[in-house]
Amino acid sequence: MFKDDHYFAWFYDTTQLQTILGGIGIVIAVFGAILFPLWPPTLRTAVWYLSIVLLGLIGGILVIAIVRLIFFVVTMFAVPPGIWLFPNLFEDVGFFESFVPLWGWHKLPKSKRKKVGDETSAVKEETPGKREKEPRNLHTMVEDAPEE
Repeated sequence: MFKDDHYFAWFYDTTQLQTILGGIGIVIAVFGAILFPLWPPTLRTAVWYLSIVLLGLIGGILVIAIVRLIFFVVTMFAVPPGIWLFPNLFEDVGFFESFVPLWGWHKLPKSKRKKVGDETSAVKEETPGKREKEPRNLHTMVEDAPEE
């Protein structure tokens, strides 16, 4: 409904330049991969070497993961609680930060059970007339104010 005394807004969200350039880049990459047989032999050889290097990198990380697991299992019995090589290897950090520090002790989870003699584990008995004051639940209300 359009009236002179009403406000209205028009939101127009354009496509970002990054999205357009990314789409063009994907089309060019697919087109280039389709034309791989037409590439010069030196470029095909370079791409093959690059793929071998990347596969070696992935294989190296898998080998490191297996070696660190074996080392942890051995040290778990030899020097409890166990030692992790590259403790940040699978953490959400950058590539180089994954390899720092070189080693770290295994952190044991805190026990959730309480001791039998501990006062906090005893059941609190409520006095019939006394209850602890509970916080009030505050609500926010939005109302339309009439125009004058």
